[in-house]
Amino acid sequence: MADIAIFDPERINDRATFESRTSTRRGVRYVVVNGKIVLDQGKHTGARPGAVLYGPGKTR
Repeated sequence: MADIAIFDPERINDRATFESRTSTRRGVRYVVVNGKIVLDQGKHTGARPGAVLYGPGKTR
């Protein structure tokens, strides 16, 4: 399966700052992970089909 992100290059903008780290981005319309739609029309669907990948320095 492929992960796909569809965005508008004219509108993409990350609005997060150090003071407001959770501000949402603009311009990302759709995201598909493992064949499941995660972002649809810019809104999160609640799907969480991916897995967190940890590098060699991370311990759980």
